[in-house]
Amino acid sequence: MQLSRKIDLSVYYYVKDYLDSVTDQVTIVDGYPVGYDGQPEGELVLPTVAVERRPIKIPAFQLGGPSPTAYYAYTLDVFAKTKAQRDDLAYMLQVELDDNNIAVYNYDEGFPPTVDPTQLGALILTGDIENRVVYVFPDVTPLLYWRAVVDFNAYYTT
Repeated sequence: MQLSRKIDLSVYYYVKDYLDSVTDQVTIVDGYPVGYDGQPEGELVLPTVAVERRPIKIPAFQLGGPSPTAYYAYTLDVFAKTKAQRDDLAYMLQVELDDNNIAVYNYDEGFPPTVDPTQLGALILTGDIENRVVYVFPDVTPLLYWRAVVDFNAYYTT
């Protein structure tokens, strides 16, 4: 499995472990749960947090300089039943990410809870965390009306 996929899975399990520790009422999914037509793929259970990767950036480097660092960006889509629930989940995620970095594990060894994989390195959060509301008209898609997005950037280190 590629390192980038292990990083993706580490972010997913980090968010899942955190939300499972503070509430038992949130569904966490790996990837955006809505199709191109704006309708849920399968049944969307509210509240849900979807963990999705954004573009990975590898900045240009010069010969003889330090090796390039890959910057990873993630979006946590929050789908909620109410405005208060949306805001609470988004604020909790924002504060949690602001206080911590994310350990990256070797998922070639297996997956939790049956396997406790070894740590390869860490995603160091850059402090660029954005929490914003997404406005959706309820007559278009009522299930997605109360929605927020928490974006963050990080780089990988061993």
